[in-house]
Amino acid sequence: EREELANRIRRQVDQANRMTREVLAFARGERRVWRRRVRLEVFDREMAEYLEHEYEGTGIEVRARFRARGEAWVDDAKLGRLFANIARNARQAMTSGGRFEVSSRTSHDYVEYVFKDTGPGISPDLQRVLFDPFTTAKKDGGTGLGLAMVKQIVDDHGGSVRVQSKEGAGATFRVRLPRTES
Repeated sequence: EREELANRIRRQVDQANRMTREVLAFARGERRVWRRRVRLEVFDREMAEYLEHEYEGTGIEVRARFRARGEAWVDDAKLGRLFANIARNARQAMTSGGRFEVSSRTSHDYVEYVFKDTGPGISPDLQRVLFDPFTTAKKDGGTGLGLAMVKQIVDDHGGSVRVQSKEGAGATFRVRLPRTES
């Protein structure tokens, strides 16, 4: 049990260090993507485990429906940051509990991730600038860089990200990334 707790702490510290480096790289305008062949089933399993820990004790139900199969040429560390940023925003928005769903699927050309929450939704005005740096929904401690980083990660992979939301009806983020090296 101690070994599992120590490993969990090590992973959390590693994640915090990576996040700090990524924020600094983003602030400096660095846009390196280290693509490698990633088994999507393995990556998705790791993300399901991450989400379980991220939402533990929050009163928010997590549903992961990963159906992506095969491989994709992606920077899995940056894709993990994308997951973390979207998941953290959703968790912070659902202050009274709710549900966070993530799913994946593949086609011959792309892998798609869909993130849905049952939070308060995003106003049309905020949606227009959502991916701009320093845009925030007035969360305590938020920098307004999370979704700007998501957009940069997607752009650097040659993909697309869209948001759909209505105030009072949650938000859905749809991320589509090419599976091959571009």
